[in-house]
Amino acid sequence: MEYIKNLALLLLTIIILLITSEGILSTGYFDGLDNPKAIWIPEKYKKLDREINLRNFEFSAKNKLWFNDKDRTQQKPLGIEYRVAVLGDSFIFGDGVAYDVIWSHKLEKSITKNYPKIEVLSWGRNGWSTKQQYEFLKKGASILI
Repeated sequence: MEYIKNLALLLLTIIILLITSEGILSTGYFDGLDNPKAIWIPEKYKKLDREINLRNFEFSAKNKLWFNDKDRTQQKPLGIEYRVAVLGDSFIFGDGVAYDVIWSHKLEKSITKNYPKIEVLSWGRNGWSTKQQYEFLKKGASILI
């Protein structure tokens, strides 16, 4: 009998705790969703991010297609057997990442070391939608990532 009383008291305590927690959390006092700067980032990292992005955008401005990649033709050049298109948005563009550490550029270095007749195209733009990627893709690549 004592066991049942203790179990009932435990369950009642848990229920009261859950109801109280739900009531407090539903006020929205702790969520911070209305705060436009809910996450604090030290100024030195914001500055570094701006500098990296400025370099990336200056480099991409030299590319006639505005990609953060070497200026390449849309048609496969002579001597190249395969073109691997890495298609995407800011992850492919390298938003906030230095040019040399963008993964598609690392992939190109790794592949062309052993297979110089393969070209890796880093076709990414910030905010690019799937429809925009599809429309651009019609312009030619052997392999798509």
